[in-house]
Amino acid sequence: MLQRLDVDLECGDVTWTREGLLREDFARFNLVNVPVKLSDSRSKRYLPFFGDIGAELDSLQPDELKRRIRDCIERHINRAEWDRLRQTEKAEQTSLDMIVDNWGAALAGAAQGAAQGGAA
Repeated sequence: MLQRLDVDLECGDVTWTREGLLREDFARFNLVNVPVKLSDSRSKRYLPFFGDIGAELDSLQPDELKRRIRDCIERHINRAEWDRLRQTEKAEQTSLDMIVDNWGAALAGAAQGAAQGGAA
């Protein structure tokens, strides 16, 4: 089901920017043009904006695509809040690691306590 961000999800004004595959990528990365299929129902909206030029998104090198996605997301992140959350996550991970590292001792202690409680 298609959702509209502005209405269905109450996101307010939404601005879209093309961040994945860009026109200049054809020259920069020597991409192969895949002609637009005129039988595709989306072609009528695509052709006036982009012309008969296209490529698969995965024609970009994975590292380049990851960099673009990361850069786009990071432009919209509150860096101070992000760093605070990363520190919290790191502290939580350290706590979980300590629990896991001492799980055997905890089980042994619980077993010993149960045995002593049963003998009373």
